[in-house]
Amino acid sequence: MTRPLEQGHKAGDTLLSEQEQKASSPDAFAIFNKHGLLINYSHNLQQVLQPSDKSQDKIIEPNIPISALMDKIVNGAGRHLTESQRIFWRKGLRDYENGKLTSINLTGLGNLRITSTRHTLHDGAILYTFKAPPHLPSTLHEAQKVAEQVLSALEDISVGFILYDEQGKLVFCNACHRELYPEVAHMFQFGVDRQEILNAYWDKIGDKASAIEKGAKWNRDGLSARGNKERQLPNGRWIQISEQESKTGGIVAVRTEITDLKAHQSVLFKVNERLLEQAQELEDTSKAAKRATEAKSSFLSTMSHEIRTPLNGVIGMAQLLRDSDLNNDQKTQLDIIITSGLSLLEIINDILDMSKIETGNVELEHTAFDLQEMIETVTTPLLSLAEDNGLYLTTNITETCPQHIKTDSTKLRQILTNLLSNAIKFTLSGGVTLSIEKLSFDDPRCRDFMSIKSKITRQQNILIISVRDTGTGIAEDRIESIFQSFTQEDNTITRKFGGTGLGLAIVKNLAEMLGGKISVSSKFNIGSEFELIFPVYTPNSEEITLLEEQHIPLDELDCPPLDILVAEDNMVNATIAKAFLEKFGHHPTIVINGQQAVEALNDSNFDLIFMDIHMPQMDGMEATSIIREGERQPDIPIIGLTAEAFRERHAHFKEIGMNDVLSKPFTEQQLKGTIVKYMDIINQQRKTDPSRLSQFPSRTQKAVKEELIEEVSPNMTSTLDDTGMPIGSEEEYDLMKSQIGDEVLAELIGIAPDTINTQIDKLKEGVSSGDSELIYLAAHTIKGSASSMFAPRLAEQAKTMESHSKDMTAAGNYLPTLQQTAEETINWWNNKLNA
Repeated sequence: MTRPLEQGHKAGDTLLSEQEQKASSPDAFAIFNKHGLLINYSHNLQQVLQPSDKSQDKIIEPNIPISALMDKIVNGAGRHLTESQRIFWRKGLRDYENGKLTSINLTGLGNLRITSTRHTLHDGAILYTFKAPPHLPSTLHEAQKVAEQVLSALEDISVGFILYDEQGKLVFCNACHRELYPEVAHMFQFGVDRQEILNAYWDKIGDKASAIEKGAKWNRDGLSARGNKERQLPNGRWIQISEQESKTGGIVAVRTEITDLKAHQSVLFKVNERLLEQAQELEDTSKAAKRATEAKSSFLSTMSHEIRTPLNGVIGMAQLLRDSDLNNDQKTQLDIIITSGLSLLEIINDILDMSKIETGNVELEHTAFDLQEMIETVTTPLLSLAEDNGLYLTTNITETCPQHIKTDSTKLRQILTNLLSNAIKFTLSGGVTLSIEKLSFDDPRCRDFMSIKSKITRQQNILIISVRDTGTGIAEDRIESIFQSFTQEDNTITRKFGGTGLGLAIVKNLAEMLGGKISVSSKFNIGSEFELIFPVYTPNSEEITLLEEQHIPLDELDCPPLDILVAEDNMVNATIAKAFLEKFGHHPTIVINGQQAVEALNDSNFDLIFMDIHMPQMDGMEATSIIREGERQPDIPIIGLTAEAFRERHAHFKEIGMNDVLSKPFTEQQLKGTIVKYMDIINQQRKTDPSRLSQFPSRTQKAVKEELIEEVSPNMTSTLDDTGMPIGSEEEYDLMKSQIGDEVLAELIGIAPDTINTQIDKLKEGVSSGDSELIYLAAHTIKGSASSMFAPRLAEQAKTMESHSKDMTAAGNYLPTLQQTAEETINWWNNKLNA
């Protein structure tokens, strides 16, 4: 059936020129108007688009839209396709319909074997021509020849191939397929029924059926194709079966032997199992390593606190004594104490810093600072050290260097201090030169930083810092190893010069953290030069303004007398803090735990709180949380005091509610600087209550003193006992009194009894519960406090109790003796206080 052409499509208005028609000779055509509706088509279009289709569902209808026709082509001819294949063909036909494609090959869409070409006519109508590809045989002889070639190829392939017609009769079976099924190979003849072959095979294998049940079950119900599956044959061989319905209604099947593949899969399965086991082992090892790292971090945090706390007392008390009336010999001796304490602190810092670097606990904190001033703070203390050794220390900062830079100033200062200290230590004559220069991006030494040039050239500069000395130099074979941990130039250096061998390892790690690199050149017995090249940022105007405001000396800053609450259970640290604060003109109130700090704030007004982290009864963290959640001065600045050096711990304290954290040991300048830092907040709080006057001495302080002071025994004695030690050392007491004065000494004595009584209670608890660690720690604390407070007998007996900590019987028997000595010691202290 053909429809007449619409108005405008005359018989003479040929779709193609005669020459084109002869060249193309389409097998069929269809014309759709500009609205996409079918208006004319060749009589054989249905047969061309639905070859061998016996269904009554015709796809050609008058006025059918082009899109509907395309869908019918896919649904009809492509009913054997998968969904993804259908989507592929629909997309291709849509592109063809919309003109994105001018021709399309439909071979492979079901049983179609045609190509189609799209032509646009003069009035916007579209002509589609359909033509069979020329490679298909056009004569019976050619078709027979092609059939022979196909059958020969199928016979020779290495996979089993079998074809049944729509009645289930065998059409073709190749040799490989017969070889896979020797039990019924004689039945694979043309015309034999598929079900007959299946039944015979099932009967042949008999009791071997269980072996094939490893695959999917056999289908014994007629012509249904069994899809894709794997199966093990009775002879042990594995095959992959692929069966599907053919386009003419029969079944086409392929059998591929996969015995070798299965063997490999078995090996791979075992390997995979082992890999999974190893992965689990690695995960367990990783978790164990993580736990070990966490334990190490916890240990370092504890050791940091335990080491820094007594060291804070040593350095702080020495600094206070240095300001008292001393003769030259005494000042010299104190200088040695302070220098030795700082050297010990440096070693502790090296070990802690290296451990933090190894565990990834070091973070960068970029701040703006004045480069010249930072260099002066580093070189000034080292200048006197160099001069004492007869060396020069010179600094050369080129004019091209920026005045203000932004990087981690603490890490940079640490790098410079390490490099300069090493240079002075290993230089016997001559001196050390520190040079700083800004490099241009074209400088060959900047080649490792070229990526910066294309990103932020305006905000970032490259600096090179050189430390050159005329010292002993480094042997050529040792240069590569000097940046390794615990390594020095030779094994005699530690004995001769001291040090941990960690300095340069820390320097290298810190340099890389700053985004830079460090290198060294050296000649033995001539000298060495270390070069640090690293990027720095340029601070913005606001950061520079804030920086300039901070340059006002502390002595010139307006810091009126403040009421400051100090919560500190360590009597030495409390005394040092109190002495520093009174020196600044402030009014400190001392409490010994968090509970007393909360009560003190409820009773009185304060401007600032210094809160120790670790205290008995209630620690500083809990006290801070209570203050922040309460109604009494919830916004008062709270500064944490801790000997813990880890930044993540400091961050945790701030998250709890502390404004800042001050690490022990701290200097008086650090203490004053912290107070000045929060003067704006303090002034703002004072404006809300301008009538508030300073309250010193506070009733809280009096209450604490009353709580700590015991009744004085009138029969106090300093006689010796079987330890050979007196209760109190009069000589040490008088010496300390002459050095720090009555008031500071009285403060020390006022706090000491509570410390001792608290630890005695812990000793009792430890003996009662069998807690050896509690006994040891309590005895250790008593020993330290007694030693500091000129009580040698109590210190010696506490040392003995330490040695009994793991022997509960000995500790229990010795406790009354220690307790009696503690009572006598407290009485002796109180007698001195009242005197």
